[in-house]
Amino acid sequence: MFNNLSSKISYILLLILLLTIGINTWLTNTIFVKEYTVALKSEVMVIGESLKLQLDRLLSLEIPLEDIMGFDKQCQEVITKYPMLDFALVADPDGKILFRNDLSPHQNIITTPQLREAIRSVAEKVITYTEEGKTFYSTVIPVFNTTGRHVGAVALGFPAEVISQKTNLFIFISILVSLIFLACSFFLITYILSLWVTKPLMKLDRFAQQLGETGFSSAPDLHINSNDEIGRLAHSFNKMASDLERTTVSKEYMDNIISSMMDSLIVIDANLKIKTTNNAASELLGYEPNELIGNSIDLIFANPEENPLKGDRLSKFIAEGGHKNYETTFLKKNQDKVPVLLSFSVISFLKEANPNDAKLKYIVFTAKDITERKRAEEELLLQTEKLTQTNKELQNFAYAASHDLQEPLRKIIAFSDRIKAKNEQILSEQTLDYFNRIQNAATRMQVLITDLLAYSRITTQAQPFTKVDLSKIAAEVISDLETRIEQTGGAVRVSDLPELEADPTQMRQLFQNLISNGLKFHRPGVPPLVKITARIVKSEHNKLKWRRELVELNFEDNGIGIDEQYLSRIFGVFQRLHGKNEYDGTGVGLSICQKIVERHNGNITVKSKPDEGSTFTVTLPLKQPSSQR
Repeated sequence: MFNNLSSKISYILLLILLLTIGINTWLTNTIFVKEYTVALKSEVMVIGESLKLQLDRLLSLEIPLEDIMGFDKQCQEVITKYPMLDFALVADPDGKILFRNDLSPHQNIITTPQLREAIRSVAEKVITYTEEGKTFYSTVIPVFNTTGRHVGAVALGFPAEVISQKTNLFIFISILVSLIFLACSFFLITYILSLWVTKPLMKLDRFAQQLGETGFSSAPDLHINSNDEIGRLAHSFNKMASDLERTTVSKEYMDNIISSMMDSLIVIDANLKIKTTNNAASELLGYEPNELIGNSIDLIFANPEENPLKGDRLSKFIAEGGHKNYETTFLKKNQDKVPVLLSFSVISFLKEANPNDAKLKYIVFTAKDITERKRAEEELLLQTEKLTQTNKELQNFAYAASHDLQEPLRKIIAFSDRIKAKNEQILSEQTLDYFNRIQNAATRMQVLITDLLAYSRITTQAQPFTKVDLSKIAAEVISDLETRIEQTGGAVRVSDLPELEADPTQMRQLFQNLISNGLKFHRPGVPPLVKITARIVKSEHNKLKWRRELVELNFEDNGIGIDEQYLSRIFGVFQRLHGKNEYDGTGVGLSICQKIVERHNGNITVKSKPDEGSTFTVTLPLKQPSSQR
């Protein structure tokens, strides 16, 4: 089906791009439908609460629900203001419709069983039901009179097709953008592969064939403008052809050329026996030349099955006379493994010792040690995994922190404040208390959203890593917290802290949160004491196989401590172990600390006992990987 390397690579790339875009589109659509449905239900609940507040104000005047006049107009205004709603009505517990947006003759009794059951309930509900072949989502909010008796409910509903319309538009845009991206990416990658890989390989292939057919004197110079393995091999071939044109072909002269190469070179015969090696190959593998010559090429492969010339592949390769680039792993004499990039091709020599054997096939391997490149690739893979995880987290709360969540909160605060200010003289103390609770709850929600956005900005608005003096950071934070330290009668003791590569703003935020927690959660009657110490440790990275120096920071306090059963929860977003009346805060501080430490390729743990205090241990590398600086 595919007769050349370019077509194969292009086909594989196209499949990968299509699969990636397809999975991304499916996941994005699934998340969008889920989040948009939740947001729409929340918005309808807020609208219903607003409509209920208008009823509560009338009921507070001791007017029976069924005697209220003209409330249909309010229902109409809701439908006009929010076009996605299908109906807005008020019904008594028996399902009799008292007010609704539609003033034309209609049925006065609710016949839908699920809706009747929800209206009869004394709890707020969001239900889903099907009527006349259409699916509806309905929000039902109970209404109580001044004596606390359940007198009815406010019901608002919208059809599921509202979500479908929004989803279809989103899918169309996603697919359109994905197709544009696919086309651009495919053509760009195909062009780059053709320029850097396919064309040089074809040149080298033609040169090798012409060299074997016409000899050195008739072969033109091979020009490949590349500094990679192919370019170096082409240069070596040109040099070999030029030298052999001026002198006789001799084994000694050939060995000199091979030995002068910077890359490892191994020549094998058709039986896969090693015939020649150069100094670079001996240095790479740890063998003396006589330990390699005569042995099977399988000796140097970590996994002999990875030998690209194993089995039937050899005869096919010799027949085609082609050449390839191949990544594999060599096994050194001391059993260490080293990743290499192989370039190999077939060359032909006249066998003077046996004129009847017109041509003898040899295969030349050049191997480039790519250990550093592999380490960089693994490091890049780790960073990509972190970026992918960050993007997933951003997608999960993006809608909750957007206009769809903030705007209703602002409306709740604004309208409740207006109603309260306008009617403060006629509202009862209980009603005023309700307004205060609404405003306090909305304000707390805004604080939660603000903290959530701060949590997300750790990765989205981070600063580059620079040299940071942790002692200076600690001193600045302690200065900022001076008033709180004096108010609590506490103290913060800091030992010598090292310098490291970090984001200075995030380091300040890390110290601020951990020291503040130590001051805040202190035992009654016991002045808080926070101790900050540091020590340098060494650790070996399992994935990247490197040793690195780390600083271990300990934040020790004498506070109330944490029960062991809660230690696994404290780094979660909005995790609080105490009521908001005992200690202020939203439960995001430690989540931010963990996020900062993870962004700095570190780790944070805690040890604690109730009534004895807690110790937070933060481990950070002194130097960050070069790709993250």
